[in-house]
Amino acid sequence: MAVSLPEKITDMIKKSIRWLYYLLFFVTPLVMNSNTSEIFEFNKIIVVYFITVMVGGLWLINHNIESKPLNKHPLVFLYGFFLLSQLLSTIFSIDPHTSIWGYYGRFNGGLLSVLSYFILFYVFADIFDLSYFMKILKISLVSSFFVVLWGLPGKFGADLSCLLFTHQLNNSCWTDQFKPAERMFSTLGQPNWLGAYLAICFFIGLYFVVSHIFGKEKENRWKKALPAVYLLFNFVGIIFTGSRSALLAVIISVIVFSIFFIARFYRHNKKLIRTFGFIMIVFLVLGVAFTLSRIRSSTHNLTGPINDSFAIRRIVWRGAWALGLRYPLFGTGVETFAYAYYFVRPIEHNLTSEWDFLYNKAHNEYLNYLATTGFVGLTAYLLLIGSSLWLFFRDRKNLLAISLGCAYLTIIVTNAVGFSTSTINLYFYLLPSLFLIFTKNKHELKQTAHKLTKNKIVNGGIIIVMVFLIVQVGKYYLADIQYAKANSYLSQSRYSQAFESLISTVKLKHEHVYEDKLSYTLANLAYLANISKEQNLTKKLIGLSDAYNKKSLKASPQNVLYWKTRAKNYYLFYQITQNKKEMDEAIQSLKLAKEISPTDPKIDQSLALFYLVLSESTKDSKLKENDRKQAKSYINEALKLKPDFVDALELQKELSK
Repeated sequence: MAVSLPEKITDMIKKSIRWLYYLLFFVTPLVMNSNTSEIFEFNKIIVVYFITVMVGGLWLINHNIESKPLNKHPLVFLYGFFLLSQLLSTIFSIDPHTSIWGYYGRFNGGLLSVLSYFILFYVFADIFDLSYFMKILKISLVSSFFVVLWGLPGKFGADLSCLLFTHQLNNSCWTDQFKPAERMFSTLGQPNWLGAYLAICFFIGLYFVVSHIFGKEKENRWKKALPAVYLLFNFVGIIFTGSRSALLAVIISVIVFSIFFIARFYRHNKKLIRTFGFIMIVFLVLGVAFTLSRIRSSTHNLTGPINDSFAIRRIVWRGAWALGLRYPLFGTGVETFAYAYYFVRPIEHNLTSEWDFLYNKAHNEYLNYLATTGFVGLTAYLLLIGSSLWLFFRDRKNLLAISLGCAYLTIIVTNAVGFSTSTINLYFYLLPSLFLIFTKNKHELKQTAHKLTKNKIVNGGIIIVMVFLIVQVGKYYLADIQYAKANSYLSQSRYSQAFESLISTVKLKHEHVYEDKLSYTLANLAYLANISKEQNLTKKLIGLSDAYNKKSLKASPQNVLYWKTRAKNYYLFYQITQNKKEMDEAIQSLKLAKEISPTDPKIDQSLALFYLVLSESTKDSKLKENDRKQAKSYINEALKLKPDFVDALELQKELSK
């Protein structure tokens, strides 16, 4: 029987979509680029966006040709409810732009990324059958194996990423925050992220080990041994990450897997079950031993401020809970934790070694959703998780579902003391699609050939939109490369070059992070132009700096960082003009910043410094005394918030003279 033209086209489209998914699962964990502002996560989310656009567009064309009914599995509606909760949170967000695109520096988690994962989930279930699904699992193992191999040399002082980025086979390309010899992170970016990823793949690998041992098909010994070898490499990789959360996730999921496994196979082969049980006990003992050693090492190295990560996270969790209670319905907005945490930041945070760090996540996915999307968002998220777990574990005889359920469970555990990344979310959203694959063929209709002709215009429109969106994602990527260049120039005080890069950046994509950086760069250029006696240029640069600062504040008015930028800018303007009004504006900006972030000692210290500068520039003794009084008041407030604040203590000594 001859194959019709529509059938040929749909077969070609489906094949293309499958290859895009193969590429997605293979490339995403591996991709990184030192030329972008964030080496790892930004590049991974760009891959997700590119592939989502192509997958979504091709699927729409295929759907128009085949005219199949939409899948009405309950999981689809739960995903839809979760997506709706994120949309509502974005609408009522304190910073809608950040809620749409995600926090700049983390990227994953914004409304666009959630929409992308939803599209990938739905199309995956519609296009893939079980045999293709199994190929995805095998590709995951191959990719994760390469990830481990890439990271292992760094454990012994010969990091391959350094060889790629700097052409030196050592660990010298990393700062003190990244120490691959102590904790491996490979191509994922952080040890905990790598540990969470390998924990997922551990149970995918475990499925193949068990299915090869207990399967009915006869296979040669080498083929049976490969999954076991992979499992060993995987577990070594998890150990080398030193990730307590990943090890705990594996321990919990191994226990769950063992319970279901024994119930499923014990009657068939007791000897093999005992052997398997012994191996699992070895994994558990090793996991527990390394977890305890990590806990001891972290608690025995405390010097000065609190620096145990778990102790610091408990403080952050308190802040996240307080935010959830303050904004109970829809939260502060998707991915706005970096800005909103300052509203409720506990004073105890000032006594930690990370007191001046910007926390862009709550380091607990559930509290993060509560703080940023309220009880509506958290409820939708928990319903999605609960329903998926129930589907995975409802049939104790389905080894594939149980194995993937344990893989899914590791995500639930690691997210409890961390947060999801692009790679982890691929598995979080797509693993449950297995159950749509099981049921999708029940109500499918046959293809209708006449649809091809009727939908030519629609399909042409879809292609145009696809191309437009691909171009936009490409421009986003190029903008970030320019932004990374600007940051590099700014670190060297090369403001002219930074300005040129930032101008290119804002032309490529609107982003208030870029505008804020450009504003500060222009303020510094104005200061340099004044030194060179270029008065007209100085005036023009001051105007541009102020304009970009106002644009960033309009986009994100409760962003304390942008109010600090305004204060720094006007301090520079004061240095240029010696006009007291400029310093008054700087002080007013800091006072507004203090209203947003009342427990930040740096704001009080800066206010004290500004009042001291004013006191030294005035000849009026009454004004001088008043300014010094204000300076002493603010420096005392800074030291109440942080008694060991070195800069504040030094300024206090100067004020006491």
